[in-house]
Amino acid sequence: MAALMRPNSRELSFGQVFGGFTVEGLAGILSRLKEKYYRYRKGRIMNHQTYQYKSNQRFSRVPSCTFEIKHFVKLFGILSDLCREAAGIELSKLNENYQQANTQLTETEFETLKKDVKDSYKIHVEIVGTKGEYLTSDSSSIFKEEYLPDVVMGVNFDNSFFYKNAFDRNPSLLIDVKLDFSKPPLIDFITSPSFATTNNSAISFLGENETWVEGAHQKVTSFLEPRQNRRPWLHGKNIYDLFVWVLVIPLTLWNLRKFDLFASHHLTQYSKVLIVGVYIYIFFAALNIFRFAFNYMRWLFPYLELKTSLKDKMAYHRIIFFVIVTAIAGTLAKDLFVWAFKLLF
Repeated sequence: MAALMRPNSRELSFGQVFGGFTVEGLAGILSRLKEKYYRYRKGRIMNHQTYQYKSNQRFSRVPSCTFEIKHFVKLFGILSDLCREAAGIELSKLNENYQQANTQLTETEFETLKKDVKDSYKIHVEIVGTKGEYLTSDSSSIFKEEYLPDVVMGVNFDNSFFYKNAFDRNPSLLIDVKLDFSKPPLIDFITSPSFATTNNSAISFLGENETWVEGAHQKVTSFLEPRQNRRPWLHGKNIYDLFVWVLVIPLTLWNLRKFDLFASHHLTQYSKVLIVGVYIYIFFAALNIFRFAFNYMRWLFPYLELKTSLKDKMAYHRIIFFVIVTAIAGTLAKDLFVWAFKLLF
């Protein structure tokens, strides 16, 4: 029995479990209990009635745009102003709830609560790079080129990060802006090019104050409008099918006709079955070449583009692509002109 009661026993004593009953241990326990009680009474103020929530949401897809880094700074300023307006609306609601609720929260604690709410209404920025880089901040100073990844894949703005950390719930007026700068794969023979380009860029505003939601959505869409480019048609659905039926198939048949003239003079010694097989092969090869070229165009001219001062290899790709397209178009135009001339004269 004496061996079981020795002080150096491995069993934890009652005092060790509860902080050794030291002044510091008791103070820690009381501090945690006070914090839980304070959170409970904050909840009574912020949700003193039976839970019932009615909200308004404005959601829209970000149009095809071209951005520069300075545009992010301006967008951050717009969203910060909206965030301050949202904080003022929620503080007014808190004052109304405090007057109506039966609570023991003191004036000092209530003022502390309001300060916490105001401080938590901040814009949170996330920047993700293609090599796994991840940056986050609550300041527009993050938008300096020396801080950014070489290739930015996404930039996200929200006002829920700090608020949720403080109160374990989303704010009553929610801001969420996602800018997706990812590109479609260059070589992809699995995903149908008939579909629209996958892009997760979107703006969303949610809250019970309809005036704020509508105004916030209008301000951000007004910011995006001057930065739109002329590429939405390229990333739309069914545009690939339109090119195939109107342009690719007629041109392929036209060139097969010219190949037929060549085959009738130089390939007469080969089997007709083999010649037909060559025709079918050329037809499907032309379709797949155009599919690759179409995917290349979407990769070359992405739905959302970010211009930086880094050496842009895309410019060289675009020059080469323009030269190839011009050469092909010139050859086809020459053949069409010759055919029309012979037909008329």
